[in-house]
Amino acid sequence: AGVISDPAAAVFAVATASSDLAFLQQLPIGTAEYPDRSATLIMQVDRFDGPVLALTGPGIASKSLDCVSGAPAAVVDMLRRNRLLYPLGLDVLIVSPHAVIGIPRSTLIAETGAR
Repeated sequence: AGVISDPAAAVFAVATASSDLAFLQQLPIGTAEYPDRSATLIMQVDRFDGPVLALTGPGIASKSLDCVSGAPAAVVDMLRRNRLLYPLGLDVLIVSPHAVIGIPRSTLIAETGAR
């Protein structure tokens, strides 16, 4: 994939926890005819720690508790709103040096408390 300057044309977007995340609102979320034409956000974090989030939805066999608080609050809020757009929306990979959590647009997220 090439490097571009227009977030609206992105297929993939890469950010870190310290990135300016204003561009998230500009990423493509697909269309009614082609919901698969959305961007995938790859968010790099140092580690997974903090509040535990319950991830449920298609492809998750049972309620799964994963912690993504290494991601900025703006990303966690975006993930919660993202489900409301389904079948449109972003797919997200949250990546640390030791683990990867894939969060498709169909995932419902709820905070369950601190770790």
